[in-house]
Amino acid sequence: MAKIIIKNFRAIDYAEIEIKPFTVIIGEQASGKSTISKLVYFFKEISLELIKTLTNYMSHNSSFSNVKFEDFDFKLIQKECLELLKIDLKLKFNEYFNSTQKEHFHITFIDSNYLVTIKPDNKISIVIDFAENPFVHNIIDKSLSKFKIYLEELLGIDLGPNLSLEELEKGLKNKKSFKIPRISNSKFFFIPASRSLITTILPASQSKFIAEIDKRAEDNQIDYFVKTFLEDIDYFKRNYFFGKSLDEVIDEFELKTSKENPKAKQLRDKIKTILKADYQNGSSGEQLVDKRFLKPVSLDKASSGQQEVVWILLTLLSLVLEDNKSFVVIEEPEAHLYPKTQAQVVEYIAQFFNAKEGNEMIITTHSPYILTVLNNLLFAKQISDKTHGVENQAIAESIDPQAWLDIDKFSAYYVGRNEQGQFIKSIINPETGLISVNALDDASDDIMDTFDNLMDIYKSAAV
Repeated sequence: MAKIIIKNFRAIDYAEIEIKPFTVIIGEQASGKSTISKLVYFFKEISLELIKTLTNYMSHNSSFSNVKFEDFDFKLIQKECLELLKIDLKLKFNEYFNSTQKEHFHITFIDSNYLVTIKPDNKISIVIDFAENPFVHNIIDKSLSKFKIYLEELLGIDLGPNLSLEELEKGLKNKKSFKIPRISNSKFFFIPASRSLITTILPASQSKFIAEIDKRAEDNQIDYFVKTFLEDIDYFKRNYFFGKSLDEVIDEFELKTSKENPKAKQLRDKIKTILKADYQNGSSGEQLVDKRFLKPVSLDKASSGQQEVVWILLTLLSLVLEDNKSFVVIEEPEAHLYPKTQAQVVEYIAQFFNAKEGNEMIITTHSPYILTVLNNLLFAKQISDKTHGVENQAIAESIDPQAWLDIDKFSAYYVGRNEQGQFIKSIINPETGLISVNALDDASDDIMDTFDNLMDIYKSAAV
């Protein structure tokens, strides 16, 4: 379990929260929800940055020639890699949060693999014990073994039991370049709000899409998170969805992997239900195919709700097809959606979360409907556990078992402001293991208080 402590950063005066595999944050606009989710995303990505640093370090350091794994000088690796990692993180932190920092702030992130602290002037302190940490051992071990396999295929020779950079240098004499193989199977995705901009301001032409993203990023019209999301979409469009219907996408993956993918098929069917149409992307751009209409509807002419939700759905489907552990942040999944559809989207997200052990999610939202649906998913799992599965069939008639959520993997927080300033609190009732009823009722209570006040005025005037 991870924990983040934030002091005096952006809209956050003070926050200390535990990050469980599925975390939801609700609050008013400009309350700090997005800041928390982006900070957690930044810190979670450190594992990926560490992998890149170690991989690059080992691939360019001649001291590793003919060195066995058990003989590695971990103190040397730790000292040199941490300095390289700090430089990379400082650059990335500035890219994520550039001009929005306060003069005095303090952020600490702790999980089972590392402890990171960031202070003013981006002074980054990282504590990772390379010699003792199994996470780091695993990365190095994977790096060596994957390099060995990759280089043997590239060079057409047997490198023996150890990765020898001397043999590598000899073998690469006639090779102009080679790419570092992927070491991690984990993927990181941030799905920002205002997703309809994809269809409203960016060109449908595949060749112009990335060029326009880069141009808008240079002009500071879109931030880092929007830019990377759009680049992810471009990747998925080109590699999975171009020229295919959803059915054809699934069929192609099953043919490629030689096995059926029932989880992906379930998500595909839910996509069609949520969109009320099939999705396809071809020479005419992105379209929704609705049997009620004679012609496909261009996505930029579809409803705002369809535009907002389509790339939440397709991104998660793509990740299930790839079968990688993923850390995904989704901002405002409810945007422009009717409450019933909000419920369908939340169940879809929960199914994605359960599809792969090790998946992690953060959702930020303004919607009490989102909390209500999540409560239903938590309660369904509770009933199943307490009845030892006896009532599973009856529960399944109301909620798909693939969407049930385990409270041990779930946390929920409310971020707000009052007369004393900004605050954040857990909204999980420890006695019930569910989201507090008060948290669900607060928004409607405010509205009803106004109505009651108006009714009192009406009654007084009538008298």
